[in-house]
Amino acid sequence: MINVKGTAKNSARRFVSDAMGGKRMRGVMRFLAVCGLFVSWLSGLMGCVPMPTQKEAKQAQSLWEMAVQQNNRGEFRAAMALLHRAEKLNPQSYWVQEALGVTLLRMRRPDLAQKHFERALEIEPNSPRGWGNLGVVFSALRNWKRAIVAYEKALGNVLYQTPCNAEVSLGWAYHMDGQPEKAVESLVRGISHCPTLCQGYRMLGLVYKAQGKWKEAEESLREVVQRCDKFSPGYYHLAQALVPQKKYRDALLYLQKCADISEGKAPAVRRACAKLTEEIQRKQTEESPRKQTAAVPTSSVVVKPVP
Repeated sequence: MINVKGTAKNSARRFVSDAMGGKRMRGVMRFLAVCGLFVSWLSGLMGCVPMPTQKEAKQAQSLWEMAVQQNNRGEFRAAMALLHRAEKLNPQSYWVQEALGVTLLRMRRPDLAQKHFERALEIEPNSPRGWGNLGVVFSALRNWKRAIVAYEKALGNVLYQTPCNAEVSLGWAYHMDGQPEKAVESLVRGISHCPTLCQGYRMLGLVYKAQGKWKEAEESLREVVQRCDKFSPGYYHLAQALVPQKKYRDALLYLQKCADISEGKAPAVRRACAKLTEEIQRKQTEESPRKQTAAVPTSSVVVKPVP
């Protein structure tokens, strides 16, 4: 005989237990939902972004590659459009952020490039390339102290594969910040790593020129015109270093070369070379010894008899 009363009681107990379990589960779910909202809020606050899917990352990569091609052709606005699409697909791509910064730099907008290089460093904080890019931005903004810090961080990474440009840029930042000794040290170090780097020799020559070390400036700037013989400002700066040494003839030859190379390409450089040529010619005239009046030839002298 079945105990109906006991069975009903057991069923009631199971019902209450299930109900309590359901309430507990709903409570847990509500707790997790609140935690999820909190985590989302915290992620937004910390700048966290969701990781892209494999498909999105691949699409972003393709867009980045197309943007690089547009950038190389000088189609900067087209490159920016592609890069913004890539950024939406993969906000965690270091290369997309770097490309955005580089493109804006080439568009002469270092103020806008800064945030993309900083974002790239948030993604890869120890990237020497990223710190070098940020140094370029601060140099363009003439914020030399911050440029020095950025270049030093880039060069402090022993894994940096191409330190030459950062080294010479650091030297120039030291020069502009009024630290000539450190400027020379850094530039010499950069040239020793990359002895074919014309920009390094040019910067070193200009630093020596600013210090009045004309012989050292001449040596560095001769390297520029020998290694980069189509770079017209190199001839102009070399002529400037020769003038205080009174090497006018050589200076005029280099200025003629400067005028020939810059014709139709760099009118401002050509005008500067022409102006310096006039100044040298005027100096030559002023400093040349004045010829005394020639003596009258003996044959033309009429000797009068003494009365």
